[in-house]
Amino acid sequence: MAHPVLFFLTRHGETFLNLLGRVQGWCDSPLTAKGKADARRLGTALKDVAFQEVFSSDSSRAAETARLILSQGKREPRTARQDPRLREWCFGSLEALPMEQLTGAIFQGLGEELTMEQLNARMPELPAAIRMADTSGWAESFDVISQRLTAFFQEAAAETEASGGGNVLVVSHAFSIKTILYLLAPQRMEEFSKIRNASVTTIRWQEGRFTVERVNQTPPFSQRSS
Repeated sequence: MAHPVLFFLTRHGETFLNLLGRVQGWCDSPLTAKGKADARRLGTALKDVAFQEVFSSDSSRAAETARLILSQGKREPRTARQDPRLREWCFGSLEALPMEQLTGAIFQGLGEELTMEQLNARMPELPAAIRMADTSGWAESFDVISQRLTAFFQEAAAETEASGGGNVLVVSHAFSIKTILYLLAPQRMEEFSKIRNASVTTIRWQEGRFTVERVNQTPPFSQRSS
């Protein structure tokens, strides 16, 4: 008998670089007071959810968000398992620059200015545009990003299913969450412009198939499953 797995895919809370409007991929910065408060608020909203597994990227902002979520409610103390495959995209030499420079590089690479919704629909093209502007050689291709994220979710789903299924908390990053959504449910990309800090997207694994349910929701959650 198959044991379903429900992923609670969460973006980290607001950080100092988020507040400054700067690019934050593999570079890192601490959560702001608001970021910490929003993570705790999310933890309170999820306090009755029993998590069989908890994962975060190895960025401190994701690990701290996971810790704060788990600190709410009557849960047994636990630490998120850090996995580098859950990192944000690497933006190479564009890291820590103003966001306007990142969007400018993307527009230049694509040959036109687009809205956020239009960019969401063209996710696979964005890393190539970023790589054209990157002078470090570190920026990742869409294939590399997709492969690491897909490998994580397939392995985590199989591992949790084999242990009886259940709920899994995963704390990651905006572009990485967009990537998973694009890969699993590209038709849902038009439902949002940005992935909000401390938001939850739920993804169900059942009988060998991923299904996206809630997208980009923050507390208080609606009763709709999609």
